[in-house]
Amino acid sequence: MVATLSQYIVWGIMKRTTLVLPCVMIAGAFLHGSSYASAQKPGTTKPLVTTGVIAGDVTDRQGAPLAGATVAITNTKTQELTTLKTDANGEYRAERLEPGGYQVVISAAGLIAKTQKVHVKERHTTKVDAHLKPVISAKPAYSGSS
Repeated sequence: MVATLSQYIVWGIMKRTTLVLPCVMIAGAFLHGSSYASAQKPGTTKPLVTTGVIAGDVTDRQGAPLAGATVAITNTKTQELTTLKTDANGEYRAERLEPGGYQVVISAAGLIAKTQKVHVKERHTTKVDAHLKPVISAKPAYSGSS
């Protein structure tokens, strides 16, 4: 049986592919493995749980940013509490939160606190803004003059 030139070419490509392709795959796995391994716990094949973010802006009655407002974020399943303060722009950001339900309470001295329940999803930012209004104190009752 006489092989044609195209059969030799195909045979040569196949023979090289059987040697070169596995080497390329091993090298690729080795190079890629460093970033892949960093996303896993030792001894497991499942990737780590991906987390989410709760972020927002806090303003006062006039819409001005509220610096130093307290933001308390509670995981409703584990009761784990994360507390932080808003920055000079009235912004806050809580990262690396496990997916699930949370209660967010935003407060500042002399202002009515805002409470909101939210659900954090993997790789998403859940936005919780607050427009805090002042606490209205009860006026003293008029007793009249005698």
